[in-house]
Amino acid sequence: MKSLFRKTNFRLSVTFADRNCHGLMHREQGLQVQEKALNVRHLPHFGLFVQGAYGNPGLNMLKNEFSPYYIAGVRLSWNFGSLYTLKNDRRVIENKRKQLDSKGCVSF
Repeated sequence: MKSLFRKTNFRLSVTFADRNCHGLMHREQGLQVQEKALNVRHLPHFGLFVQGAYGNPGLNMLKNEFSPYYIAGVRLSWNFGSLYTLKNDRRVIENKRKQLDSKGCVSF
């Protein structure tokens, strides 16, 4: 009876170790996603827009009649504030990665 009980405990500990390794892999993947998001966040964003309407007066203010008009263009937006915190954010991700590496994964 005692040997069967010990085997069961060993199986439970292996299952716990496997779950621990699985959790560490998910955390590492999460850090990779955060790093990719950090790299994209400080880049400029481009966009196209079109806006149209029908009104009195149109774009010609001297005509007193209803006319359609539209405006189209390209939009560029760049968040410079993210460049100030970029170095610190990279350090935070690197520290989290070092913590995960120090925990390690126990394999049997």
